[in-house]
Amino acid sequence: MQSERWRNGPGQESGDWVCLTKNGKGHREAMQEEHVEYYKDGSVKGKGLLVDGTMEGYWEWFRKNGTKMRSGHFKAGEQVGEWITYDQQGQVYKVTDMDKKAQKAAVKPAVRSGSVRQDGGQRV
Repeated sequence: MQSERWRNGPGQESGDWVCLTKNGKGHREAMQEEHVEYYKDGSVKGKGLLVDGTMEGYWEWFRKNGTKMRSGHFKAGEQVGEWITYDQQGQVYKVTDMDKKAQKAAVKPAVRSGSVRQDGGQRV
């Protein structure tokens, strides 16, 4: 098996690509790139890893004055684990466990008032 790495080389893709070939046949692995967003004044707004255009791994966001505002991890575009919110001075203000938040949201029933009768019958 042969492995080849390039950045803005063959095929002109951006980000890091790995092309694996076996017996002359190849396939493309996920594109990974460091993504940085900027405010209009040029200061960094946020940064993290994109895998095939989806947020992955550690991300952080900043205020215009450069202090950290929020940080946490993504898995396949979903917030996971502990997310930290920072105050104006960049000190930890709040820690949110996204795994517990997701579990809590999953068990809440989505029932509209009057749509289901208490005896289990259909509303007419």
